Order: sequence, then C-alpha cells, then structure tokens
Amino acid sequence: MAYYYAIDGDDIGTRIEQLVLTDQLQVASAYSQKVESSLNKIKEHIERGGGYCIFCAGDSLFAVSDRLIELSKENLMFEDITFSGGVGKSSEESK
Repeated sequence: MAYYYAIDGDDIGTRIEQLVLTDQLQVASAYSQKVESSLNKIKEHIERGGGYCIFCAGDSLFAVSDRLIELSKENLMFEDITFSGGVGKSSEESK
C-alpha cells in the first residue's frame, strides 16, 4: 500500500506578495529563501522515512511512500513559517 503526502505553505504567497507590493524586496528574497530551506527540511524528513518526492517547488511538496511517515507539528513549523499537510491512501485523499 502507498501513502501520499501533500504539503502546502500557510499564507506564504500572501506574505511574499505583501512584501513585494510594499517594495520590501530584500525582505521578500530572504523570506523566500527561508521558505525554500524549510520545505527542503520537510523533503529530507520524508526521504529519511523512505519516501520519494514527486515535486518540491514554491511552497508545496508532494511525495509518496510505501509506509506511513509521521508529520508532526515539529516537522511542519519553522519559526514564522508553517505548512499544512495531508496524508492519504491516494493522491486525491492527501489533499
């Protein structure tokens, strides 16, 4: 049986948009790098658990694994950046 993981950033696009629209481009760039780093940590956690990442881009990740990998709050929170995650037995269920 396979497990599917859909991870998405919480309000990340809105935050970056606000920074760009208020001409805080350096802050937006730094925030974007923090998002990328945080998402890569989630990807590494899933891969350490035996999962395979289908895609990891922007503020989203989609992965699959043959076994259940725990995604706790600690795995999805990084300072002021948080992610929501869904796990299901099909890609549609993981939404």
